[in-house]
Amino acid sequence: MAPGEPGPVAAVGPAASPHDRLDGRVERGRRRRALLLEAALRVVERAGVAAVTHRAVAKEAGLAATAGTYYFATVDELLVAVITAGAHRFADSVRALLPAEPSIRDFAALAAGYLNEHRGRTIAEYELYLLAARRPELRPAARLWLSAARELLARWSTDEATLRAALAACDGLLLQGLIADEPPGADEIAGTLEHVLGR
Repeated sequence: MAPGEPGPVAAVGPAASPHDRLDGRVERGRRRRALLLEAALRVVERAGVAAVTHRAVAKEAGLAATAGTYYFATVDELLVAVITAGAHRFADSVRALLPAEPSIRDFAALAAGYLNEHRGRTIAEYELYLLAARRPELRPAARLWLSAARELLARWSTDEATLRAALAACDGLLLQGLIADEPPGADEIAGTLEHVLGR
């Protein structure tokens, strides 16, 4: 090719539109935010709520130290997001793992899994749940857990007092199970809930 002659044109696709670029940035932002939430939960699981800082969570997520403050202005804002995500994850897991018409024993098996296979994660999420007792700004997010559990328990009773008792029984069984040397199994949990719900 002589100097001054045009060279071959590189084979490239159409240039990304501003909309495509924006969508890509939004998706990357969602992924990073999700990484930070998962990382925060792992920090709580390993070392407790007191260990949650923007720097610790960003390091756990493998992101720059300033990444946390970009998505969450304060640590409390991050904790609210973690609790909210956990409540939605719980509701989604219940819908995904239980059959369309679950029995109390199906639900009890799911709860027993939280005390055994997912024990560390359950401890972390209960620590966040209980933190709302001290921090009012966390309470609306923490109450999402109760809403998700209540939605499921309402399949077996519509009586308000019975539902409150069943929710209290669920909390008690899980909290006591977390400190027990031998956590209750599905049969024990089912028996308690069947008694409370009058089934």
